[in-house]
Amino acid sequence: PPIVVSVDASGAFFIDQKSIPTEEFLPTLTANSENDKERRIHVRADRNVNYGKVMEVMGSINSAGFTKVALVSEAPGQGAPAK
Repeated sequence: PPIVVSVDASGAFFIDQKSIPTEEFLPTLTANSENDKERRIHVRADRNVNYGKVMEVMGSINSAGFTKVALVSEAPGQGAPAK
């Protein structure tokens, strides 16, 4: 299964719904993936998060060597954004 990375409206990071301090984000992601750089990573963000911040998160995941990073969105009218 993919690892879900979320960014809430305040810019806080979550990995599979667990809050992660910014400085521990990439080491925790690597540990959760068991250092499998081919593991799928799904990135979700609150709709109030600046697009640049979302791209920054995706870029840092990619620069850490993960190759399967995808932005996940919801269709209009479906549920609330990630928190």
